[in-house]
Amino acid sequence: MQIKRLEIKNCLGIKELELQAGQVNLIKGANESGKTSILEVNEKALRNTERRVKFVRDGAEECTLYVELDNGLAIERCIKADGRSGVSLTRDGAKIPKPESALRAITGAFSFNPVDFMNCKDKEQTEILLSLLPMRLSTAQLQEWFGEVPPVNLDQHAIPALAWLAEKYFYDKRTIANNEVKQCSAEISALFKQLPDNYDGEQWREVNIGALWQDVQTARRINDNRAAAAAVLRGYPGDCEAVANRYDLAVRQERDGCTDRIDEQYRQVVRLANIKISFTLF
Repeated sequence: MQIKRLEIKNCLGIKELELQAGQVNLIKGANESGKTSILEVNEKALRNTERRVKFVRDGAEECTLYVELDNGLAIERCIKADGRSGVSLTRDGAKIPKPESALRAITGAFSFNPVDFMNCKDKEQTEILLSLLPMRLSTAQLQEWFGEVPPVNLDQHAIPALAWLAEKYFYDKRTIANNEVKQCSAEISALFKQLPDNYDGEQWREVNIGALWQDVQTARRINDNRAAAAAVLRGYPGDCEAVANRYDLAVRQERDGCTDRIDEQYRQVVRLANIKISFTLF
C-alpha cells in the first residue's frame, strides 16, 4: 500500500501543495522549507496525531488534507483552527463507515514518524522495525529446518531468535565439530605414520580387524602363559635345592633335639641311681 497522490492546503507552513508520488520519493530542501511538514501531514491524515498544538496555517480558518493510495483508498481530512478534526474515507468512491477505526486497522503498527525514528537509539529502532513484521517461530518449524529443537526462546521475535541460533548456538556447535575434526585428523595422521612403508590398504579393505584383534589378544595370553611356565622351569632347580635344604635343616634340628633329650634322660637315670646307692649304704 503506497501513497499515490497528496494534496495539502493551509497546513503548517504550506499554503497549497499537490504531489504525484512515485515508487521512490526524495524530499529535499533548505532548513525550515517544509520537509518535515510533509511527513507530519501524512501522519496527521492517516493517524490524526496531536504532534502540533497549532496545525492550521496562520491566517486560515481550516486546513484540508487529501491522500490517495494505490489500492483505491482515499482519505480526506479537515482540521479547524480550534483543533476539531473530521475525516472521510472512501474506496473507489464508496464511503467507508467509522473512518478513524478503519484507518487504525489499515495502518496498524506503522505509526512512527521517520524523523522521530532517525532520532531513536539503535535498540529502539530495532524494536520499531520488528513490531512492523510480527513473526514467531514454532517447534515444528525448528524441527523441520534443523532436524532438532534448539533451546531458543520462542516468545521473542523470529529474527533475533534466528540471529541467536546462527551467531551462538550453531556457531558453538560448529566450533566443537571443527575441533573434533582437527583431533580426528591428527589421530589419523599419527596412525598413518605408524604404518609400514609397504602398507597396501586394498589388501586390508575386506579384513575383519576386530577378529584379528581378538586373535592377537589370545596370542598375547598364550605367550604370557608360556613365559610364566618358562620362568617356573628356570626356577625349578633352585626351588628343589631350597626344599632339600629346608628338609636337611629340619632333620638336623630333630636329630639334635633327640640327642639332647637322650642326654637329659641319661642324666636323670644317673641321678636316680646315685640316690638309690646312697640309701643302700645307710
